[in-house]
Amino acid sequence: MLAGLLLAVPVAAQSTRGAPRSGLGSAVPCAVPMRWSVERIDRQFDVSAEEALRAARASAALWESASGTDLFEISFDGGAPILLEYDERQATVVARKEREEALDERRAEIERRRGALEAASDEHDDALARYQQQVEAHRRVVDAYNADVQRWSGQEIPPAVEAELDRRRREIDASAQELQTRQRALDQRSQVLRREVDDFNDRVTSLAEQERAFARDFPVTASESGTYDETVTWENGRPVSVRRRIRIYQFSSFDDLVLVLAHEMGHALGLGHAPGRGAVMSEVFTTGLDIVSSGRVTSVDERMLGGRCPELVR
Repeated sequence: MLAGLLLAVPVAAQSTRGAPRSGLGSAVPCAVPMRWSVERIDRQFDVSAEEALRAARASAALWESASGTDLFEISFDGGAPILLEYDERQATVVARKEREEALDERRAEIERRRGALEAASDEHDDALARYQQQVEAHRRVVDAYNADVQRWSGQEIPPAVEAELDRRRREIDASAQELQTRQRALDQRSQVLRREVDDFNDRVTSLAEQERAFARDFPVTASESGTYDETVTWENGRPVSVRRRIRIYQFSSFDDLVLVLAHEMGHALGLGHAPGRGAVMSEVFTTGLDIVSSGRVTSVDERMLGGRCPELVR
């Protein structure tokens, strides 16, 4: 009797950022419950073992909430390995994040300055308007005074009238001096505001240059965030053993890590890549998707899971 032929068949599937690539699901799909173990976290990652375990369980929960079935067991040992492997991809993510945070701080500072300048400008405009009202009131007083002086021109002015006119003249002189003082203060304030506006515009220009430099230094390119791979041993056309592994290379946040892990777990279930964007199984994705914060997979992912593993969906 001939012995069965043993054949090891490697299967790989990747999640990427950038140009689409064909993605493959497991050759032994729907094999649940599937056990996974967070085995290795390179020390350069800013994530603890407990955080990685929590992310893996959150990823499993995305699929389990969609299927209504226990699909995964996640622990620190006894399962297929989940590895967080640090290389230049994560180094780029960290550098990009630091630059983004610095740019965000500059943007926030500029917006604070913009608000302060707008408030100061409005206050200055109000002060100028009040000053113009006082100038007009002063002019009316001067006109009335001049009219009264003109009325007594060529006549002998009674002492009481002369005293009253003299008092009014002194008040007009004092008012004129006060207006001159206010005008100088307003002129000085106008100069200060112009310098502050020039400085603000310089900062806006500098920020624009930094944003252009950021776009040059961190162009949008395809980069693998993680991979799922497996080796299946076949005998007489049937799988007799499966060795699975998930490797994570880059993520920018806890939610990003959850999404990357969930994507690779989807490959382990047997799912390929979803068409378009926005699904867990989309090949190209960005960070901060609602899919993570909402705590559920999309209808596209659910249909893929139901089509591939109908027995797992309640």
